[in-house]
Amino acid sequence: MADLFNNLSFQIQVQVSLKRINKFMSSDEINPEAVSHDYPEHEMLVSVADGKFTWDETMSTPTLQNINLNVKKGTLIAVVGNVGSGKSSLLSAILGDMEIQSGRVNTF
Repeated sequence: MADLFNNLSFQIQVQVSLKRINKFMSSDEINPEAVSHDYPEHEMLVSVADGKFTWDETMSTPTLQNINLNVKKGTLIAVVGNVGSGKSSLLSAILGDMEIQSGRVNTF
């Protein structure tokens, strides 16, 4: 009986994983123009100036707004906050996964 429940649980996990893989594979490509990449020798690694980002352009309120961030070479950064406060969205914005409504993102 325990094997039956283990097999059922495993099959459900496989189905969920396949749905996630299918969703990822069928998603739109990231816009390469969303983040500029400047590669000269520079003290900064990441710079976000007056960033306003959204997951959905039709939303009236942006997901992230008034974002200003400078990450210098050799520093360790911790992003801390409550569940749903935008920690993962911040990383997605820096990587170019979110729509940028205004501001500028540079990676060096």
